[in-house]
Amino acid sequence: MTKSTQLSNGMKLVFEQKKSMHSVAFGLWVRVGSIDDGLHLGIAHFIEHMIFKGNDKWSAKKIASHVDLLGAQLNAYTEKESTCYYGRVIDEEFSSLLKLVSEIVLNPAIQQEDVEKERQVILEEIKMDLDTPDERIHDLLDALMFEPSPYGKGILGEEKTVSAMESTVLKAHHQSYYQPSQMVLSIVGNGEFESYVSLVEEIFSQVPPQEIQTRASSKETSNPKHYQHFSKETEQLHLALGLQFQALTELKDRIYMSMINSYLGSSMSSRLFQEFREERGWVYSIYSYSQLFQYHSSFNIYAGFQPERTEEVIALLAEIFQDLRAKGIDPDSIHTFKRYLKGTLAISDESPTSRMNYLGRATLFEEPIYDSEEILAGVDAIDEVELNAFLMSLLEQEVSVVTLGPISPARAEALAISIQELNGKAE
Repeated sequence: MTKSTQLSNGMKLVFEQKKSMHSVAFGLWVRVGSIDDGLHLGIAHFIEHMIFKGNDKWSAKKIASHVDLLGAQLNAYTEKESTCYYGRVIDEEFSSLLKLVSEIVLNPAIQQEDVEKERQVILEEIKMDLDTPDERIHDLLDALMFEPSPYGKGILGEEKTVSAMESTVLKAHHQSYYQPSQMVLSIVGNGEFESYVSLVEEIFSQVPPQEIQTRASSKETSNPKHYQHFSKETEQLHLALGLQFQALTELKDRIYMSMINSYLGSSMSSRLFQEFREERGWVYSIYSYSQLFQYHSSFNIYAGFQPERTEEVIALLAEIFQDLRAKGIDPDSIHTFKRYLKGTLAISDESPTSRMNYLGRATLFEEPIYDSEEILAGVDAIDEVELNAFLMSLLEQEVSVVTLGPISPARAEALAISIQELNGKAE
């Protein structure tokens, strides 16, 4: 059973008990991400790195040594809408690890000397991303779909903005957003809720409620573009396709999106994997995925293949899209992927870290929280007519396509025309 409360300083705590556990999974969520970067692209991600450089009490080496001493795991990640500091540790050491996390997250030193060193690390991370085309292409697709809104900007930032980042700017951004009312602590463990409330209140009460930085409107209109090619000498041509869609706030809509994703590209029996890899041998990697944001969503597809197959790949994708527009998802496939989805959701729900992530994100954005029985019942209740109506709404959206690899400008120009077939029309 899930329980939650708001602490005296405005911070929220959400908890779910799992009696079989001998460890605690937790995440400290902060409502700040790359969409809040403004002109300082990459600043949210830079601050995440600087948290682990510590402060006067905790040096970077001391943090690492203490985590190892506790036999714990501690890490972090930055997303477009949030930042999360998460970990796992045995029950008896939870208070010690949580105290460490509170002290470094709420009171980082962010000294210029450390900024200079960590800047080089982040610049290497950016270069690694640029050298990894099957990763890089997803940022390029987001830019094509979401710009000029901040959702179109990459989380890592750009070389010029990261190179110009100074400690004063980082400190000011941290001070503006790392406030208790912008934070959620998500815990999954075997203890009692009241004990965790007392512990968290004691550790985090050092930070009083303060006036917060108001997030700029994230409902800015984006202008999805049709097609863009980026030339790069690679062995494969990389293709990413996206359909920007409405926010999915209802459980039923999220289940329908998951069902479409399962059917098209998230498993070995999915249609894309079977038709492109198993039947034709055109690809090694092809998959689909969805992005769920607070005010909108997207459904995306990635494929990597030999450049000479580009036109064939696009033609087959267009054929699949046209078939779905005409026939929808057939009853046999709905039956199969309902069972697949129930299995994957049940397995995921048994993971404490997965459940902690779900609880934290939902609480941070004030979304309903569902237990596993409610979610599985929602999968059982999938209606063929409603599912296909949802699919038709999705396929009505304009398709955005990015390619990255070794094809000529003239060929890319020709592809721009053939890609219109993905929308059910040709120019």
